[in-house]
Amino acid sequence: MQWQPISRRSFLKIAAVTAVGVSATFYGHRFMSAPRNALHVTPYGNFLVLEESHAHTLHAFAEAVLPRGGKYPTPQQAQVLQRLDEELYFISQPIAKDVKLVLHVLEWMPVMYAKFGRFSRLSLEQRLNFLNGTKNTRSKTVRAVINNCRMLCFNMYYGHESSWSAIGYDGPFAKHLPEQLSEQRQLYAALTTPQQEQSQ
Repeated sequence: MQWQPISRRSFLKIAAVTAVGVSATFYGHRFMSAPRNALHVTPYGNFLVLEESHAHTLHAFAEAVLPRGGKYPTPQQAQVLQRLDEELYFISQPIAKDVKLVLHVLEWMPVMYAKFGRFSRLSLEQRLNFLNGTKNTRSKTVRAVINNCRMLCFNMYYGHESSWSAIGYDGPFAKHLPEQLSEQRQLYAALTTPQQEQSQ
């Protein structure tokens, strides 16, 4: 049997897929096994589920897919990461772990396309080019990762009051009533606020 030589691009893709699989297996336990109430202090806020690596990836993705400029708030102003972390904290742990794994795969996905850079390390233009370049992919995994991350960002972004005026939404019917945080949201706020801040 004769072996057919493979192209350099094919070799790089095979190597990248292998690397992603190995890293996901090796690091997955460390990324997903933190204590339930462990506080992760990141440049984007304090989280209970998302660790700094996940926050970097999700913030970079949100910057690329969400509208920018004009009346539109930034992902930070719309609290995209904080709201997602809050939702993840109160759902079943297997689902939260799946979301974290998806973010981990997204971070390393550009390597599969020989971009030689993790997603969060790419410039905004490079991230946009990469995402546009995957639109016609045949890979169900790539489509699932990108589409699910996009829907998560959209749900958190457009669910936040700061984005409503930009899209012409004047708020809920009972907007004249002050917002009442549920016990669940109050608990999350307390858990993500360091004790020294609570005592001030």
